[in-house]
Amino acid sequence: MSTMRTRRRLRRPAPYTGRVLSRIDLRGSSAAQLTREKLAPVLPRAELDVEAAIEKVRPICADVRQRGAAAVREYTLRFDGVDLATTRVPAAALAGGTLLCLADLIGRTVAGPRELPVGAVMALIGAPVFIVLLRRQTR
Repeated sequence: MSTMRTRRRLRRPAPYTGRVLSRIDLRGSSAAQLTREKLAPVLPRAELDVEAAIEKVRPICADVRQRGAAAVREYTLRFDGVDLATTRVPAAALAGGTLLCLADLIGRTVAGPRELPVGAVMALIGAPVFIVLLRRQTR
């Protein structure tokens, strides 16, 4: 059962500059030839002032700081169109992150000065667990 319900609503399109980057062929050009002046006409850039963006985001950050999770749920609905039932992190996500951190720690410490890749350590831990789960399911 999902803890999120999506809510469809019509959104205004983003205020683009009117140009959309699809493909630029730079074959035959050396890096020395690719100056800012030559690339500016073909690379669309947002016409957004960073200071203006900061001023728009600042009250949202202040509201989240003051009201916490209730504000996060409100802004998630407003900007993403998703109505979160809760902001709790599922136990499986916490367990997965903890397991990954432990696998990283094992990989850094067990083999002496050499490091084992975290993926290899996860495979050593996960393969037996997966086999046990498969055996339980087939019974």
